[in-house]
Amino acid sequence: MPSKYKTPDAIARRRQQSRNNQRRYRQETRSYLQSLQSDRRFANDVARVGAYWRLFMRGYVASPDQDSVLRDLMADDVELREATGIDALFEQWRQYASAFTFFRKELRSIEAVALDSDEHLVCVVGTVSLGLSDAAVATMWPHLRSSSHPDSRIRRRLVDQTLTCPCTQLLYMRPSGDASAKVRRIEFEWDVAAGLATLLKDLDDVRDRPPRPPPVRAGRSTKLVVSSRYDKVFP
Repeated sequence: MPSKYKTPDAIARRRQQSRNNQRRYRQETRSYLQSLQSDRRFANDVARVGAYWRLFMRGYVASPDQDSVLRDLMADDVELREATGIDALFEQWRQYASAFTFFRKELRSIEAVALDSDEHLVCVVGTVSLGLSDAAVATMWPHLRSSSHPDSRIRRRLVDQTLTCPCTQLLYMRPSGDASAKVRRIEFEWDVAAGLATLLKDLDDVRDRPPRPPPVRAGRSTKLVVSSRYDKVFP
């Protein structure tokens, strides 16, 4: 029959367990408070990126407000996939403005996470909508240019339509000499296959084709398949 009195070893183990629990609780509390502090620290950058998306919602019209926001947010040597520098970013915006008859990007969600002590990431999830002219379709899908191509009927269905694609933009930010952080690198991913599937209402029309990007200096391309995403730096 076990004794109703605890042995010294049992008492010591119980005390150690209690100390461990208290230590773990204090650590969890500190981590929680640090996460709140991080959220507050990045709140200004989240607001700045959100303002950038809203101001450029309908594309680039070379307004003073757009120029000011872009220069305030981006580092002078911001890295894009196929180019470097804020001037290259302005050029991308100008070329996208001329490539499509309609442009709209809408923000769905935005959040920031710390990557290390010097860098944090602002992630924006949304949609990008593009008005497709005949030239835009031919540029993005060159194989549709020929009227004798079996898929030429798809070209006729795409022209004068609006292609809306889910997208994710990642902005890597670091502190700069002034008080505000700057975007050092931009990554963008948009799901062209999902947009085509919705637009055409027929998955049989979404083929394994390597679409070209619109006329911005192209980097690497990725095959278009229903389950994949087409990576392209987007302003």
